[in-house]
Amino acid sequence: MLGLTIPSLAWLKIGVSDAELVSRAEIIAVAHVKPGSVEYFANEGRGFDHRAVLILTEVLKGKPAAKEIPILVRYGLTVDFPGNTNRSKSGFGWRMISNGKTQHVEAPGPNTIQVHDFNPGTWPTTHLVVTDATEGQLWFLHRQVHAERFPDALGLVGVKDSADIQPLTLREYFRAYLAAQPEGAVRKVVEQQPALARRAAVFLGRFASQRTISEDEAKNNVAQILPVLMDNWQHSHLISGLLASGPAALPQLRDFMTDPNHEGRTGARMAIMSILGELRDRASVPLLTDLLAKHEKFWATQTLEPGWWSDDYWSDATQQRHALYHEVNAAVRALGQIGDKRAKAVVEQTKRVWGQRDSNGNSQIVEGATSALTALERGRD
Repeated sequence: MLGLTIPSLAWLKIGVSDAELVSRAEIIAVAHVKPGSVEYFANEGRGFDHRAVLILTEVLKGKPAAKEIPILVRYGLTVDFPGNTNRSKSGFGWRMISNGKTQHVEAPGPNTIQVHDFNPGTWPTTHLVVTDATEGQLWFLHRQVHAERFPDALGLVGVKDSADIQPLTLREYFRAYLAAQPEGAVRKVVEQQPALARRAAVFLGRFASQRTISEDEAKNNVAQILPVLMDNWQHSHLISGLLASGPAALPQLRDFMTDPNHEGRTGARMAIMSILGELRDRASVPLLTDLLAKHEKFWATQTLEPGWWSDDYWSDATQQRHALYHEVNAAVRALGQIGDKRAKAVVEQTKRVWGQRDSNGNSQIVEGATSALTALERGRD
């Protein structure tokens, strides 16, 4: 299989595939949080976590010791509950993203327990994961406690990612992953619930990457995976599925890159550029060089003061700079992989202008362009 490394975006949290979610969980259960059981614990300057009692009503995987078990909600998630006297310490009273918009986080109502995704890298923003954890959800519990950090919590199972808590509507979907032949079981669920096709493509793409597939199947595979890639570009199984589709994937990948509606999908665009490079797609050279030229027009208008990368971090201007910086880096690296000498002049210019700019300690573009030029020297005309 072709290898692929996708650079991480500093402001995005890495996702967890459904297959990994199931495999890493020691216990998968339909459960709810016992009202009045949530406690806040500070961890000596290393953040915080919450403890709670989980009441299990159905077990899909594992052998819990009892119907009511203590759990740990790790730093990375945060819990809000009636009488919470630590709201300001645990990420609340700040702002929450809802449908792409930020709003003040209000305290939950009586007898309501909420779980939010709180990424230290996105402070002070939270994302609502569970509206009311006193109602049944699918809980994926695993042991992720390091004794040196949380000695008093050693042995507890718990959750640390937003993906570790899923809605009950996905119970049969996740049960299929536990079948003796999970590929067939998941496909059957998708046939019964077509709305899950995009989500299941993350998992089923892995099987496509393990065998030779027909051109028609490859095209269908790409058509299913691309929409999922928009918000799940970190999943290696997705990328493997696209790579396994080979040349059949290329026209749709190029169309994605040139579609103005996808210009804000930086993570997905980076992933696709990496795939174009891995597949040595010479037909994509014009679109990649055009991207570099277009982005350079933007950068030429920017006055980059010291600290521009991190100052006013959450402003639209800083976030746009981050996104376009990553895209330039991905494009020059893809062009180096493709090895088409038509790209040489543009890559040389990119290296030259970024060598002269104050890049705030970020040398990835210059390094990528240097590597690309070495490859282009021995490349094809």
